[in-house]
Amino acid sequence: MERKSNENCIDYLKKIISSLGLELVENAQIKGKSGVNHLFKLVIRGNNDVMAIHILKHLTTFDVCRIYIYKIDTGISQLILYSNSNNDALKTASQLDVSVIDKNDLEKLREVILKHIELIRA
Repeated sequence: MERKSNENCIDYLKKIISSLGLELVENAQIKGKSGVNHLFKLVIRGNNDVMAIHILKHLTTFDVCRIYIYKIDTGISQLILYSNSNNDALKTASQLDVSVIDKNDLEKLREVILKHIELIRA
């Protein structure tokens, strides 16, 4: 069931992203300044900007910290964690300026993506 839910989410996002003239890449590797390749579930590419969406079943504080390091190393402008979460992970994410969207709120995910795209196009 979890896999089907992720596939529906990805299909939905592909339609939105392509309608904006951007590219959505699944399981994208981005090489960081450190030389390490970091794997992201979804990457939205447009012009010189990259936004990453990482889909996790359950979010932990460790996941937030790990993904934050990926963000710093790769220079990604926006990183969204799409997951079920806990209070400790949410607190850490807010301190590190990492967006967390509840996995049951696909509409909120769409809104955050569109807002970021508006900002980079302005």
